Amino acid sequence: MLEMGVQSGGSARLWKQWYGSQLTYVGVDIDARCKRSEVPAERIFIEIGSQLDPAFLRSVCAKHGPFDVVIDDGGHTADMMRVSLSTILPDRTCVKDGATYVVEDLDVMARCDRGYCEKPRDVYDLVGRSFYGMHREHHAPRHDHAHHARHPAKLQDPTVEEPPPWAKHIRAMTLYQSMAFFERGRTPGLTRVTRGSDRFPNIERELNKQGTYRNDFSAGVS
Repeated sequence: MLEMGVQSGGSARLWKQWYGSQLTYVGVDIDARCKRSEVPAERIFIEIGSQLDPAFLRSVCAKHGPFDVVIDDGGHTADMMRVSLSTILPDRTCVKDGATYVVEDLDVMARCDRGYCEKPRDVYDLVGRSFYGMHREHHAPRHDHAHHARHPAKLQDPTVEEPPPWAKHIRAMTLYQSMAFFERGRTPGLTRVTRGSDRFPNIERELNKQGTYRNDFSAGVS
């Protein structure tokens, strides 16, 4: 386990009690005083450095990784979260496939009066763009489908920035109040499965009231 944010060391003890003596706990903190929590004989290791430093994070991974669980309980700023995610999650020397990456205390970004973010949207961008990026492969043109060939502009949302670099390494996301869980892995491609031949065309665009669908999408096309 890798945890960013050690402070007084309480969580190191908590995780050891929860997972048992076989857990290897690696804590990262910028405060050198946190080194007091290190007990190598109990497989508790503390590395001092900033989660804003990709080179430092990679060195921790090279020394102790790959990890099954990563917990971001560090400085809680939008930049810290982004740097840590973009450095750790895509790197197999840092996390294994199927590993869980947790970002804690997202509630501090609901308001930005304490300097954790520039705007509350920062936290929504972190989660929303990750979800958007999971579906990036579905934005590519499918020339075998007449609808996508006719409407290529609809394959991407021009109002959304490029997906973050870690998004294509997310297999699943789970959101709770103040917490986001990312599962590392590749999203399997979608497969269309049909059985039988007794079918009729989809005419929902004709049956629903006018204005339900965008006007530039042809009726009857799915």
